[in-house]
Amino acid sequence: MRLGARVMPVALASALALASTAPLAAARVELRLRQPDGRPLGGAVLYALALDARRLPPAAPAVMDQRDRRFVPQVLPVQTGAVVSFPNTDSILHHVYSFSPAKRFELYLPKRTRSSASKAGSERGSHVTFDRPGVVALGCNIHDWMLGYILVIDTPWFAKTDEHGVAVIDDLPAGHYRLVAWHPRITDPQSALQREARVAADAAESWAVDLHSQLLPPRDQEPGFREY
Repeated sequence: MRLGARVMPVALASALALASTAPLAAARVELRLRQPDGRPLGGAVLYALALDARRLPPAAPAVMDQRDRRFVPQVLPVQTGAVVSFPNTDSILHHVYSFSPAKRFELYLPKRTRSSASKAGSERGSHVTFDRPGVVALGCNIHDWMLGYILVIDTPWFAKTDEHGVAVIDDLPAGHYRLVAWHPRITDPQSALQREARVAADAAESWAVDLHSQLLPPRDQEPGFREY
């Protein structure tokens, strides 16, 4: 019995250690987003805002590149507090700016290669912290056709729709959430683009959104586009 008394705490400690390192079960949320004509809409953001009290992880860094005289990606979702770097992989100068209330800034980005972007960017201040939620529209004072968006949201759980209009968040902890779909061209009312959901561990939540209002014209970041 004495031996058992010694062994049991050790076994219990080992089990607890394994449990603490094992990944927690997570829910899966899928969005299918279709335009009024039935075609899928790619490049939209699906995100989940926690409605119950919880501690969020630190915001992960992100990258908004300048490539082929375009913002890449054109739509970048980030968690509030994220530091976004702005490398310039073009062989030309860029002057990136934002007048959006969520973040106002401007950056002069000299031409350089991706391999030197990290060092040069740090020296020239091409890192910006996005500390307020909201939509940040980006432009370039040198190339008027360039247009990008950074969507700053109070959550680390988000995904973008692919060419089939499908976005999947597969690491969502169990809880109560507001699911939101966003794209800069959508004109449907905000109420049609969100819903509340309570998800359990290992559960799957499917959400289909069929847009009814005409999308804004595409801004394809090509020279000669017209403002709307």
